[in-house]
Amino acid sequence: MARQISTAVSDLVLALSVFYVVYYTIWFNFFAAIGLLLQGIAASAGVARFSQARPDPKIIKGHKFMSWIATVAGMSLVATGFCHDTLPFLMNLNFMFFIAVLIVGQFLEQAQSALATQACSGFAMLTIIACSVKTMNLYGVIAAVIYIAAGAFIGVDGYYSGIPRVDLLHYALVLGNIFFLWALR
Repeated sequence: MARQISTAVSDLVLALSVFYVVYYTIWFNFFAAIGLLLQGIAASAGVARFSQARPDPKIIKGHKFMSWIATVAGMSLVATGFCHDTLPFLMNLNFMFFIAVLIVGQFLEQAQSALATQACSGFAMLTIIACSVKTMNLYGVIAAVIYIAAGAFIGVDGYYSGIPRVDLLHYALVLGNIFFLWALR
């Protein structure tokens, strides 16, 4: 497997943006900061994976696992950070949903696990939008819309105008993280 330097760089930019947001968020919104920190750990594992010509299989497996954890638990924790004061019942639903997906997702077939993962992260994004609308937090709505659009329209497979889609996804998530920082202040 050849090095994928562009993906390693986009993962690095994503990780740095996440660590910046976490640094400025952890003191007043612990749940959201921990959720984003999971994304930063996954992106850091991506840097290790894609910067090597022949990465160790453990690094590949760890990157895939952390990316899954960041999608399921990370986004649910970010949603919890948005709604713990405004809509606490949604906080509880996000917690229960991501715990169930973490436990059951390991035993599902690939297609069913992917569907459960999308449902969990989708519910988290809808929660962020609902809480942001209720509190009139435009930045939260924009961040969630960027995340949704990145996942739905960019994806991770293939190329767009010669650029790997996964790189475009990473840069879209960086933009979303900037809006999350502004929304969580």
